[in-house]
Amino acid sequence: MKVAFHPSIAEIGRERWDGLSDHAYPFISYAFLSALEDSGAVGPGTGWRPLHLSVSEGEDIVALLPLYLKHDSWGEFVFDFSWANLFGQYGCAYYPKLVNAIPFTPTTGPRYLLADQSSWSLICPLVADALADLADRHQISSFHSLFHRDEGCWRGTGFMVRHGCQFHWHNRGYRDFADYLDQFTSKRRRAVLKERAKVRDQKVHVRRILGAEMTDDEWRCLYRFYRLTFEHKSGYVPFEEATFEALRTQMADRILGVFAEKAGCLMGGALLVVGANCLYGRYWGAQEHIDCLHFEVCYYQGIEYAIEQKIDRFEPGAQGEFKILRGFEPVATWSSHEIYHPTFKSAIANFVEMERRNVTSYHREAQNLLPFSLKARR
Repeated sequence: MKVAFHPSIAEIGRERWDGLSDHAYPFISYAFLSALEDSGAVGPGTGWRPLHLSVSEGEDIVALLPLYLKHDSWGEFVFDFSWANLFGQYGCAYYPKLVNAIPFTPTTGPRYLLADQSSWSLICPLVADALADLADRHQISSFHSLFHRDEGCWRGTGFMVRHGCQFHWHNRGYRDFADYLDQFTSKRRRAVLKERAKVRDQKVHVRRILGAEMTDDEWRCLYRFYRLTFEHKSGYVPFEEATFEALRTQMADRILGVFAEKAGCLMGGALLVVGANCLYGRYWGAQEHIDCLHFEVCYYQGIEYAIEQKIDRFEPGAQGEFKILRGFEPVATWSSHEIYHPTFKSAIANFVEMERRNVTSYHREAQNLLPFSLKARR
């Protein structure tokens, strides 16, 4: 088998990429990854240089990994800035590094595609060796596989596994939103109903619409709301409007728009992505502050949609402890890391173990804060 690296997903091609693709997880599709490349969200000057990995047997590609050469750590959501500082303190370069991830997308899913799903145990060591060889030849400090679906997917390589925690909603066969709230304590149920009522009382109408049915103006508004959020938070906006246009062209059938309207004008909204058995909350914003609008647009509308469509899970986005009281449960996330400098690897391994213990404790504490009644917890 032969390993090769590709400077663009177009070099591999839609047919070969999607021939191996996990179609249940939309972010590893050719449509999504090529939309990022074609619109300039990744590529020169972005900090994300595509370097996708393929494994071939004869004329056939048998494995693919989305891979990027990174010169910073932005847009990853598994934070390693302290590792970069450690390297810097000793006069060593942490960047560039290799990242196996979906850019700007902290969602759990497959991080490799296979022609034969049982072949990873044979392919994994080959990939690990090819990555180490590339790192040695180009002074690359490390490799990072982020938000992979299985904790042990890099088992046998010696990679370190970092543990994280997100908050996801699980559909336990609820008939409707009221049935879902029936699982809450009376105090928390009243709090959620009060939040939803606040939005209605401010004369805000909220509606959902699939991406393929959205108008040009609705798409433009979604981008404007997204941009407002990032400008307010950091001043750094990862996506230009061309990225939203590419998403519309490539995968409108996977997009769900949630819009807030007041006095006939769109004033807030969210973009969600629909997978085969999971709904993903991705981008949101509003041009004026409406009390509790974020909860309605980003969480409650997504829960209602998932119940209506019988979707198993809803991932509303990274971080945000306020999700717990609204029924989003703590869920473990994993990433795997290889540091090619042995001295730094030893120090970072100690950090990773300490972090694992802290995350385990945090997960237990978060579990105890869930709003469900004792009856619902049984």
